[in-house]
Amino acid sequence: MVLKKKNSQLSFLHCYHHGIMVVCIYIGSKWLPGGPNCVLGVVNTFVHVIMYFYYFMAIINPNLKDSLWWKKYITQIQIAQFAVLVIHYMRNLLVTNCNYPQIFNLIIFVQNFFMLFMFGDFYRQNYLKWKSD
Repeated sequence: MVLKKKNSQLSFLHCYHHGIMVVCIYIGSKWLPGGPNCVLGVVNTFVHVIMYFYYFMAIINPNLKDSLWWKKYITQIQIAQFAVLVIHYMRNLLVTNCNYPQIFNLIIFVQNFFMLFMFGDFYRQNYLKWKSD
């Protein structure tokens, strides 16, 4: 994006999402491997397989990019991912008989809630076209 000078794609959402993921993955893999974070990893991997397949198709044939109708559905899948993770970590906050630190359940819950909100707003701005009468 930077090399192609697509500055419009370097939104707060994009920069925050990728920046915070580096921090979260480092902390999670260094001090909190396994446990509830396995769900996060599996769901996120599933979403990225779909997303990178879309990018692969767009790169292979640039003319195909406009006919790849499912771009907005990738965003819907990302929104669903964050909704599942919000529910998952909310449940973890209610379970008190686990050795996983509750403060991290809370941090990850808030983080995923924030991502759900930001991706929902991105979807609304980019894919919901309201007709004015």
